[in-house]
Amino acid sequence: MPGVETSTPPNTPTPIGLYNHIAKVGNFITIGGTAGMNRAYVSKMGDHRPARTVIGVNELPKPGVLLTMNLTAVTRE
Repeated sequence: MPGVETSTPPNTPTPIGLYNHIAKVGNFITIGGTAGMNRAYVSKMGDHRPARTVIGVNELPKPGVLLTMNLTAVTRE
């Protein structure tokens, strides 16, 4: 696995709410990347632990991509 464990592309939208509004996270990740992903996840989520599905794969469709993630967030507003 490359030395980079976390990366945010420059065109990523700014979060519109707090991370504790996240209800569910889904990840497809290359098999060797789970330890780094778990460290980054704990770093960003703190004590908040939304439901999470992690699916390990041998490779992802786009060359060089180590992780694809989606999430669902809720708010009362």
